[in-house]
Amino acid sequence: MQPYTGTELSSSLVAAHVRILGNTVTVSGADDLSFPDNSHDYVVVFSVVHYFPDETYLKRALAEATRVARKAVLICDIRTQPREAVQDRYQFKEKTALEHLLVPKESVKALIPYHMPFEISPAYHDHHGGSYNLLIRISQVRKEL
Repeated sequence: MQPYTGTELSSSLVAAHVRILGNTVTVSGADDLSFPDNSHDYVVVFSVVHYFPDETYLKRALAEATRVARKAVLICDIRTQPREAVQDRYQFKEKTALEHLLVPKESVKALIPYHMPFEISPAYHDHHGGSYNLLIRISQVRKEL
């Protein structure tokens, strides 16, 4: 049994991952997963939400994650503040704000399908300020449906 199944938009990154680690990884967006309903115990989305184009995409991605998860969905390091590019580290000519999707904690409830219970906790990598983790509990809801 493999420890996880992954998805990634980049086919070259998927090929490298499969070649190096031998795990199952498929090419797909977070808003269009190719897995059957309730096919995974947990879905973990780690430190990528800030690359999503907008909250509409995030809402579709959360719907997909909750569709395929049986127990819970964990979304880590959701940004609430912009990150800045620093000249020395990123080789930009001047300090500038990087464009990322920012998701205020207050708007999360409207993004979660079926009014599932959720918890918000501090981010794992909160070095840019204001990030948080989101845990959506599905197993309780599945029992009620």
